[in-house]
Amino acid sequence: MKVKIAIADDHKIVREGIKAMLQDEGWIEIVGEAADGEEVLEFLERKNADIVLLDIDMPGMDGIACLRLIRKYWPKTKVLIVSMHESEHFVVEAFRCGAAGYISKDSCAAEMANAIRAVAQGNSYFSQGVSRKLHNHLNKPLEDRKALRYQEEPLLTSRETEVLILIAKEYTNQEIAERLFISPHTVVSHRRNLLQKLNAKNTAGLVHQAARHGLLQYD
Repeated sequence: MKVKIAIADDHKIVREGIKAMLQDEGWIEIVGEAADGEEVLEFLERKNADIVLLDIDMPGMDGIACLRLIRKYWPKTKVLIVSMHESEHFVVEAFRCGAAGYISKDSCAAEMANAIRAVAQGNSYFSQGVSRKLHNHLNKPLEDRKALRYQEEPLLTSRETEVLILIAKEYTNQEIAERLFISPHTVVSHRRNLLQKLNAKNTAGLVHQAARHGLLQYD
C-alpha cells in the first residue's frame, strides 16, 4: 500500500521540487498540495493523507498553528516539518505540538525519503541539526525547560518579523505588499496573525508588545 503524502508550502517552486525529488519513490503517492495552513485543513476535510509535509513560514495560518490543529482533529495523520527554520525555538515548539519529524529544506532526496519512510512506520525522524537542538533542550534541567516554555518570545516567522518591522515604521498595507513583493491580502493575514500572537488589539498595541518582547531590532 502506498503512503499518501500532502505537501504544504506557500512557494509553488518548492512544492514542485519536492514532488520531483519523490517521483522515483514508487511507494509514495502525492495526493494533494496546499499553499498555507488553511488550505491544508480544507484538504484534510475532503481527503485522507498519511503524512503532511509542512512548512512553517506560510502566510495566513503558519505551520505551527496548522500542526496543532492537525494533531487535534486528524490524529492519525502524521506531520513532517520541512523548513529552513532550525532555531531551538521552532524545533522545540514543533516537537511539543506533535510533529513526527523535522528536516531542513536543504535535505537531499534520500534523506527526505528516509524521513517519510520512518514517519510512515510510526517512528520519528529529525535531521542531524534538529536532533542536536532537541538533545540540548531535553538535557536541560526540568525547571529551565519549564521556564523556557513560559518566558520565550512569541513564535514569529521571518516574514511576520519583516511585516512587523514595516508596520512599526508606519508603512501602509499596500506599501508593505509592494516592498515585500506579496499581495495586500497576504499582508492583512500576517497583520491578523501578529495581533493574535502578540495579544494586541490594534496597531499601537502591536508595536508596544513587539517592543516589550525585543522584536523591533532594525537599522
